[in-house]
Amino acid sequence: MTSKFAPKRSPHQKEHDRLEITRLYLRGVYQADIATQLGLSRQQIGYDLQVIHRQWRKSTTIDLDEAKRKELAKIDDLERT
Repeated sequence: MTSKFAPKRSPHQKEHDRLEITRLYLRGVYQADIATQLGLSRQQIGYDLQVIHRQWRKSTTIDLDEAKRKELAKIDDLERT
């Protein structure tokens, strides 16, 4: 009896796939076409895109927090002088 599920991807394979998904997604390729090109299900592409978007949001939040810290430090320095 064969499994209806695809074999698990290694962490390295997931990262490789997500980089390729990102590249294709940013070029405007449809999820179904990305799935076909990579040999993955459309559902897997959707899940990987959710992970990618979370990473982007987290990265943006970290960048904004760092910018806020820098600006507040400048204001503190101005107030001291």
